[in-house]
Amino acid sequence: MGNVIVLGSIIMDVTAVAARFPKPGETLIGSSVGLFPGGKGANQAVCAARLGAKTQLIGCVGQDRLGNDLVQFLERNVSIGHVRRVADAPTGVGAIVVAGSENSIVLVPGASNRIAIDDLAGLAIEKGDVLLAQLETPIDVTETFFGRGREAGAATILNAAPARSVPKTLWQLADVLVVNETELEQISGRALSLDEPMDTVFEAAKSLIARTGQAVCVTLGERGFAAVIGGERLRVPARSVVAVDPTGAGDCFVGAMAMQMGAGSALADALRYANIAASLSVQRAGAGPSMPTRAEVDRVISTEGAFDRK
Repeated sequence: MGNVIVLGSIIMDVTAVAARFPKPGETLIGSSVGLFPGGKGANQAVCAARLGAKTQLIGCVGQDRLGNDLVQFLERNVSIGHVRRVADAPTGVGAIVVAGSENSIVLVPGASNRIAIDDLAGLAIEKGDVLLAQLETPIDVTETFFGRGREAGAATILNAAPARSVPKTLWQLADVLVVNETELEQISGRALSLDEPMDTVFEAAKSLIARTGQAVCVTLGERGFAAVIGGERLRVPARSVVAVDPTGAGDCFVGAMAMQMGAGSALADALRYANIAASLSVQRAGAGPSMPTRAEVDRVISTEGAFDRK
């Protein structure tokens, strides 16, 4: 099995639950609040590790209490030899409001923005490994990370979130691009509604393909996902579950996909597996702590025959 190597943010989430989202200028009384380890990089690494992949995380936290708590959580799940403590920036924080099955997030990256190319020094990448990155950290570091990965024969996954302008050189280095509906709209420049017909979603996804052999996956929340792989369309619905907290579901999807690709699965099967893992994560509160185990996903597959769904 190839290793999963994740470059990304490490954040502490402050999550408040309310009946609805507050209006501008409104103070709304919530029902609960909690501190949860998060950050897209950390979430994806923890997910891949819990599902059985040997996983390394590259990132930065501050030399503060939140940084201590995050390091303690991470070291129980992933290799943190490339997680650096920085003295001149606080640990990043995500302010999250959860209302029903939706959430809104304000991210303050803090120390996560201090990741540098030097943090890749000594990183061993081998053929068969899977490299995973997002857009919450400096673009030049991600581009160098992927470039080294492709030279070594590793697969590369770019979770293009949050949506931002990136150089074409980075876009072309990714073997798989993963976006949600909002990011697809922003990056493709096409106006899309939440209940957009699937033909329109597929066409927008296809427009993101920058080179031969590149695949694009669009996560659709309660509607599952759609993907363009080798010019072919793949559409898989979501499992019907009662969502408690959707925070980190997209990260779970990407981390599970990376684990399966590292294990040698075809991309279509890796995405189906990821769809199941994400459905489990939304049934628990928090981001990092909600990531499922391999036994939990295998139980769903054995009882529901989930891979038979088309």
